[in-house]
Amino acid sequence: MQYRNSLDKKFAPYQLQQYHHRHERNHRAVAVIWGIMTIMFAILNVMAFAQPHWIGDTNDSPGFGHLGVYQVCTPDYNTGSYFCTGSFTEFSSILTDAFRATTVFCGLSALLMLLCVLILLLFFCFKTGKVFMLCGVLETAAGRLTHNTNDNIHVMWSTGNRGR
Repeated sequence: MQYRNSLDKKFAPYQLQQYHHRHERNHRAVAVIWGIMTIMFAILNVMAFAQPHWIGDTNDSPGFGHLGVYQVCTPDYNTGSYFCTGSFTEFSSILTDAFRATTVFCGLSALLMLLCVLILLLFFCFKTGKVFMLCGVLETAAGRLTHNTNDNIHVMWSTGNRGR
C-alpha cells in the first residue's frame, strides 16, 4: 500500500471509519446536552431579570423589604403583602444609574438567551455546525453581559451606592 503523506500513515481507512462513527454518535449527544443547558440557563436568566428578590430581608434582619434589578419592594403592614415600585420600561423609576445599567445588562442577557433557545430550533433546517457557531456567539455575549451585571452589583454594594 502506497501512502501519499504522513497523515495517511497515521490513520488507516478503518481507523478513520471508527473515528467518524464515534464522532457521529457523540455529536448528537453534545447537541442535546447543549440544548438542555441553553434552555436551563435561559430560564435562570429570565427569572433573575424578572423577580425582585435578589437581596431581601429575613425574620432576623434589621431592615425590611427586598430589591431586584429594577424593583424595590417594601412591606405594606395594612394588607400583609409587599408593595413594589419600579419598572424596567420606565428608567426613571429605577433607583440609581448603577441599577439602570444592571437592568440593561441583565435584560439584554435574558433576551439573548431567549433568542438562542429559538435559534436551537434551526437544528431542523440548517447544519449543526452553523447553529452551534451562532448559539455559541450569542451565549458568549449573554455570559459577558451576565458577568457585567455581577460586576456592577459588586461595585454598587462596595461603594455604598444602593439608592437608599
